Amino acid sequence: MQMRKASSVISENREWVFSGIGVAIVLAFIPTLISGFSKIPSMLVPDVIVRVQVVENTLPPDIAEWFKKIPAANRDAELLYKTKGISNRETRKDALVGDALKPLISPIAKKLDFYYNKGFKKYIVELENQSNKPVSDAKLRLDNVYALWSADAEGTFLSPDARLQLISQIEKGHSNDSIVLSKLPTLPAKSDLKLVLYADNYSSLFNKLEFSVSGHSSDVRTVRQLEDSLLADWAANPHKPFEIIIFILLIGGYSSWAFGMPIYHNKLSQIRRDASAKALYAAGCRFAYLRKDDEAMLLLKRAVDTGYSNNKAALSDPNLNDLRNREDFQNLFPNSKD
Repeated sequence: MQMRKASSVISENREWVFSGIGVAIVLAFIPTLISGFSKIPSMLVPDVIVRVQVVENTLPPDIAEWFKKIPAANRDAELLYKTKGISNRETRKDALVGDALKPLISPIAKKLDFYYNKGFKKYIVELENQSNKPVSDAKLRLDNVYALWSADAEGTFLSPDARLQLISQIEKGHSNDSIVLSKLPTLPAKSDLKLVLYADNYSSLFNKLEFSVSGHSSDVRTVRQLEDSLLADWAANPHKPFEIIIFILLIGGYSSWAFGMPIYHNKLSQIRRDASAKALYAAGCRFAYLRKDDEAMLLLKRAVDTGYSNNKAALSDPNLNDLRNREDFQNLFPNSKD
């Protein structure tokens, strides 16, 4: 009996039960929601930014220094070397005399024999770790880089030996048309690494940059910038943007459910009560028409208890004329005599 009574109480107060459940769920998950929303800014801000600036038609420092050694009397030869290369070096050598010949047969001059005649490109590759964690197992690839002349590296965290080792790695990682660094030095938190490369200006193709992180740092988010073209790249996790969208949709859907379900159930319960009250009232009118006054009054009372409040209909319904003089009817529908 007590179980039935409890069930009846829950049924009659269903909207409050659902409201309480919804509020309890929201309150229980507030720490989780706060934690989730607090992660969104960090998910949108990249950990590592990689920038590549390309400077056309420049000279490596050692070549610029070499040109300074050419006497002023041979400026024409200097201009010739700068603009047309030294593929015809033997012929030009005959035009030079004395000490002017020495700079032109130096190791730099011999090395220039293997390069094309269109000058050099300067590549400035900057890697910035904005996060509070070190980034290791990073890979870098830069395509369409032809005939690497020289390389240099800068970084406050690089020791002299580590710098020389990185320069050697760059030189060894250069193939005919690309530079591949299979493992960059670990980037400490809030650190920068700068690579300066000089390569042949022969190719007019666009350079292509690839930067990725593997291993335990596979969740590192990066932004790559190449010649003013900004690309968002979620390294090793291309699904990351979709995770953010799904996370926001889930939070929005969950919040809508948590707060919307009580409202929905309140509205649904109200509709059901109104329908039930109208049905009870109609049944009471039917019993009054059949002259079953006691049964009619019982149904009318149930209708009022359920929520029926249309006294105007009770006053004007001809089926209830015989009940209007009853005290219980007058108590049920006040002002029915007016």
